[in-house]
Amino acid sequence: MPKQQSQKKQTQLLVLLLVMFACVTAYSFKDRLDIPTESTIKGLRAHLASRRAELQKVTEEADKYKATIEATQQEFELLKHNPTLERDAQAKFDRILDDSNVTKTKSTVNAIQNRGKSSLQQVHINVEFDDFSMRKLCDLFETFGMKALNGNAPLYWTKITISTRSVGRRATPQMTRRPPGQPAPPTPAPPAAADNSGKRQLSVSATATAYTLYPNASDLIFSDTFKSDTQGGAADKGANGGKSSARSKNATPVKGGQK
Repeated sequence: MPKQQSQKKQTQLLVLLLVMFACVTAYSFKDRLDIPTESTIKGLRAHLASRRAELQKVTEEADKYKATIEATQQEFELLKHNPTLERDAQAKFDRILDDSNVTKTKSTVNAIQNRGKSSLQQVHINVEFDDFSMRKLCDLFETFGMKALNGNAPLYWTKITISTRSVGRRATPQMTRRPPGQPAPPTPAPPAAADNSGKRQLSVSATATAYTLYPNASDLIFSDTFKSDTQGGAADKGANGGKSSARSKNATPVKGGQK
């Protein structure tokens, strides 16, 4: 009899231990064992749709920002920093003069430093032409218009002064007094003064200017930081959305029957 009672107690104790183990196991795995209900699925779908709309909005803003940056870079492409601007500008201007068959009388090159006051560095090419004709002037302007903006160191006219002067003078007859009683001398033939009489020549003084951005301004406009910031901003917002989704998944879902 005492032996049977002892076995009965052992059986009850074993059953109690099994029940406790089952309770602990069920509590540990309760999140995995929960089956999502229809209301939970609808809530997740609504959350994903909201996050998708936010991502679409961020992507559109990033595309607009990127397009603005690219347009700005395209506008300033000709002014991108050129450390050899002075040499390139003078070489280009000399090529333009050669292509125009024009010879300069005088030329000076001045580099204007405006660091701290302006984002643009300037190089002024001052030239003078004497004994110039209108034909040569037209050829120079035409060649300059075709080639000044090509390649490095784009050039722009910033000052042009044109003056004219007469070449040669028409001969004027000199009046001579004849003594009384002497016959009038024969009228001399007019001199061959058709040489350049009435002809006018041009004197041209002009300044061509080349511009380039200082390194800090050029780096600010053409740096890839803008693009990386734009992409990074979209990625950060997307990552935050992913974290929110992850938190929502890790959160305890609504059990069936509860709303």
